[in-house]
Amino acid sequence: MILFLLFSFQKYGTSKIGVVFGPIMIVWFLTIAILGLINVIDSPSILFGMNPYYAYKFFALNQFHAFVVLGSVVLCITGGEALYADMGHFGRKPIQLSWYSFVFPALILNYFGQGALLLKMPEAVSNPFFSLVPKTMVIPMVFLSTTATIIASQALISGAFSLTRQGIQLGFFPRLNIIHTSDESEGQIYIPFVNKALMISCISLVLIFKSSANLASAYGLAVTANMILTTIVFYVVTVKTWNWKKSYILPIISFFLLFDVMYFSSNLIKFLDGGWLPCVMALFVLNIMLIWKDGRTLLGRKIKEDKRMATEYLSALSVQGTAQLLDSFNQGNDSVPIDVLLREILVKEPPRVSGTAVFMTVTLKGFPPVFLQHIKHNQVLHEKVIFLSIKPVDVPIVRNNKVEVKEIGYGFYQVKAFYGFMETPNVPEIMKKAQDEFGLITEIDSTTYYLGRETLIPAKETRTSMMKWRKNIFTFLSRNSLSATAYFNIPPSRVVEMGLQIEI
Repeated sequence: MILFLLFSFQKYGTSKIGVVFGPIMIVWFLTIAILGLINVIDSPSILFGMNPYYAYKFFALNQFHAFVVLGSVVLCITGGEALYADMGHFGRKPIQLSWYSFVFPALILNYFGQGALLLKMPEAVSNPFFSLVPKTMVIPMVFLSTTATIIASQALISGAFSLTRQGIQLGFFPRLNIIHTSDESEGQIYIPFVNKALMISCISLVLIFKSSANLASAYGLAVTANMILTTIVFYVVTVKTWNWKKSYILPIISFFLLFDVMYFSSNLIKFLDGGWLPCVMALFVLNIMLIWKDGRTLLGRKIKEDKRMATEYLSALSVQGTAQLLDSFNQGNDSVPIDVLLREILVKEPPRVSGTAVFMTVTLKGFPPVFLQHIKHNQVLHEKVIFLSIKPVDVPIVRNNKVEVKEIGYGFYQVKAFYGFMETPNVPEIMKKAQDEFGLITEIDSTTYYLGRETLIPAKETRTSMMKWRKNIFTFLSRNSLSATAYFNIPPSRVVEMGLQIEI
């Protein structure tokens, strides 16, 4: 019931939830810090625990048993991985400020306080945390710790929203409905599908494992594997993006990996006790991401290779340059050369109607298929024709030069918009930027948006890089992904969709 209520509140946005959760977490960390500090003052010798010599001595004396203990020790640092996920939701500075100035000192004081208590009362080893609490305050502390545990999961939920949106922008997930819950912060979002999937998964895990002790094995393996992956990705970023010298970064990476691998190896012992679960879930999500990425690549290649479609369009246009254009296709060009086709179309002097037509396209190298379909079926052109391409960029947020406008001539324009993986494209905002910054005047009430909708048909016998079962999954995902109209926030009453059947 608690989990159900927690996920039900997500639709109100992180900022509104934070108004309730924030003060409780402040009380929680202040409480555990004070309880720890009291015992540290009584036994200040516990601070010698910061000396790495004692860790070495512990391993030297206990050997394999010490290695097994690492699997439990790692649970002391779980939750830290959520900081990285939430950077996409809140930004780096709030995470740094709250961690270094408040959360980290409180945790350190409490852990050393528990150690100090054990020096005085070894019998408290059965439950050192609650042994810090005066007996009269145990029940309120149980309530506070339970509440804090529930709230802590909020970091992972908001992180899941942020990571999913980044996956969509980078082309690894189908389009999903993304709701912005704040007018001030661009990162405050809510994704209904992800919220429901998390709720069902979490409640199922509770019913299956029944206790946090049983779930610890699964959690420990997931966190330590995440630590290793984070270290490896950090190495790739420093070498490939920041251009650091390998001789400089390798010692740092090796130092981190030493601890990461030790923690991960100690948790592998618990693989059959529940550690298999995160591995299965990770493989499932990874498969979905790769199937979607490979499927979109295959779909783009099929559209480019569809010579019959180009022949049909060009023949219907009856333009003088049809032969030249078909030769261009046969030579492997990505699309119809825009300058040649535009000149040939205008020679025919098709009727021009008032208003603006916006054709969304993946690339601006040529005319999009939806434009060719429009010419073929409607045989008219608007006074102003805009080809709009939205390009994802491998940066969190694009702050400068977000929109580019190029005038082709004869009322034709190309508009290219750049969006980072932490942003959700918004077509009306793009058009407004094009108007404010480049003077591309468009009337909202007389603008029609033309979109292409592909209907995918798994071919019975085709030689492609995708296996049949993967193509079936991709087809299912494509049919159930959010429409471009909703995802790009285009006014539905101004949209015309033109269908295209493609065999994959």
